[in-house]
Amino acid sequence: MVVTAPAPYVAISNGDLLKVKDLPNGEKEFHWSQKLPHSNYLMVVYVGEFEKGELAPAFGGIPISYWTPKGRLQEGGYVFRNTPKMVEFFSTRFDYRYPWEKYDQIAVPDYAIGAMEHTSVTGHRESVLRDASAPLDFSPDFTSYYAFWTAEGTISHELAHHWFGDNLTCSNLSYIWLNESFASYLQMLWDEESLGEEQLQMDRQAALDQYLAYVRDENMIRPLEYHYFEKPDDMYNEEHTYLKGAIVLHMLRNILGDDIFFRGLSFYLHRHEFSNVVSADLKSAFEEAAGKNLDWFFDDWVYGAGHPIFKITYEYFEKNKLVDLNIEQIQPFVEGQNEFTLPLEINIATSTGVRNHIVWAENREEHVFLESDERPLMLSFDGSGALVADVVFEKTLDELIYQTKNDALPGRIWALRQLAQRFPTNSKTLQAIAELLSGNSFWGVQAEAALQLGTLRTPAAEKEMKTALKASDYRVRKAAALALSKFGTSTAEATLRDLISEDSHSDVAATAIVALSEANPEADLAFLRKQLERPAWYDEVTIAVLDAFKISGQQKLVGEIRPYVEDKYNQQVRISALEAWKSCAQADVQLHQKLMEFVEGSPYSLQKLAIEMLGDLYVAAARTLLEKTANQSGDDNIRVLTQKALNKINRLDERTR
Repeated sequence: MVVTAPAPYVAISNGDLLKVKDLPNGEKEFHWSQKLPHSNYLMVVYVGEFEKGELAPAFGGIPISYWTPKGRLQEGGYVFRNTPKMVEFFSTRFDYRYPWEKYDQIAVPDYAIGAMEHTSVTGHRESVLRDASAPLDFSPDFTSYYAFWTAEGTISHELAHHWFGDNLTCSNLSYIWLNESFASYLQMLWDEESLGEEQLQMDRQAALDQYLAYVRDENMIRPLEYHYFEKPDDMYNEEHTYLKGAIVLHMLRNILGDDIFFRGLSFYLHRHEFSNVVSADLKSAFEEAAGKNLDWFFDDWVYGAGHPIFKITYEYFEKNKLVDLNIEQIQPFVEGQNEFTLPLEINIATSTGVRNHIVWAENREEHVFLESDERPLMLSFDGSGALVADVVFEKTLDELIYQTKNDALPGRIWALRQLAQRFPTNSKTLQAIAELLSGNSFWGVQAEAALQLGTLRTPAAEKEMKTALKASDYRVRKAAALALSKFGTSTAEATLRDLISEDSHSDVAATAIVALSEANPEADLAFLRKQLERPAWYDEVTIAVLDAFKISGQQKLVGEIRPYVEDKYNQQVRISALEAWKSCAQADVQLHQKLMEFVEGSPYSLQKLAIEMLGDLYVAAARTLLEKTANQSGDDNIRVLTQKALNKINRLDERTR
């Protein structure tokens, strides 16, 4: 790449910077060269007024740099600080050294796609920049106490593509899971390496929860390898391509064991380096490493769709010292989703210890006897979180309480949820949750305990919130804010207002703003207005107030919402403002005009949102513009969205003639 740019801009591209030449007119010529082969979609040029920072070279010789908008170099140094360790970890884990000349990371204002792994250089949305006081999330999220996409996770995800995606590249988008599922799992591996096994289990839980919720809400299952899609965006379905695929890989790791799993991935990398791959290439590498056929796994989890729902029951025979365990698969048996074949981990805890059993599920129903010297204190089904599955298992109150304290992290979270849902008014339930909140449990268990107080919704549970709100980890306090929105009491609303005013962490305050509006859409709007310009990382408090205005849906708020759609604000503020404006005044001609402006020229994410909104609002005045866009755009995603919007407008117009 030879790029000429006016001062004070710099140009950053793939590979090595061979030279920078000063030109007579004050411009500079940048000459970048990459010698190793890669796919053409990974070519890039970034041009802007960036400042450069440097980190310690990986292995003492691979240059690691970062670029930020002027004045934000310190934040870049903070957030990218672990990149050299990541490069070394992935290189060692897969016995395949990072092959590219260098690694640059760039923080770009209004970067539409969040982040992108161009070979040897990754672009990130500016939201990645922060200091130690900011939340861990890559983007503001007020719906859960822990999001899969942390800043650190996103950084490791994009780096991971330099093995899986940039080096081994999927042959076409039907195989995109070989890029995205792998990068998503590698970010979990980095969390395991840097923060411990329980952090990986939290990542897996967040991924599983989001995937299962998507399937329930959308009534949609789909294979990882998928050949039928309307537009490219459809293949980047987060719940399947990223999250399900990642935890399917985790499941395979548990089945094969670490030695075989990582040896197989090393075979895969070395055999197919700098070339295109399909799912069968991965299967062959794992089969060679394992020395056995894996048709059964790939048929169910790569070429097949869906997931099992296991219904578990058991009976204990005191005389025989046996547990009679029944395992039934009760998922809908439809095309692409039949019986699953899987090894199942069963742990039986008694006063004398824990016995581990592996039972293979191959049929709709399995009936097995397992030895147990005593009546189990706990029978844990997949307590370590190895499966991609839903579980129906009705346990006694005492067994659930025991499991919340003694199982592995996934089993403890499952038991906590069951305890709160099935025994919300039992005093033992509240006592168990209170003990977890006040004890030394891993932060994720404490956050889940705080969240489940909102499922109980009793006066005693509301009082117990005081413990959660004193937690040192802000994610536990954030979970408490989410729970407080469920109580429906004036005291809970008062507590949320106190959180907004007093909590030291912007993420807790922002979440409390949205929670307060969900608890009472007529909440004190004057109080919320005062938070609009409150300084916070990536303007997340402003975003939260705009989200609260969307929930309120009152037309009188439009005047305060309208300024936040302008380009002086980051794209997430503008998106939230557009959605709030739509909620408060769907027929507002000024809103329609602004949406049409965004169709013609705006950041990509705003353009797509504007097109969808014009269709949802049946704006007939946008027809000519949308027809022009549908005919002239070179982007398949834009063309499909535009045609759908036109179809809505035309359909209503035909109906009302």
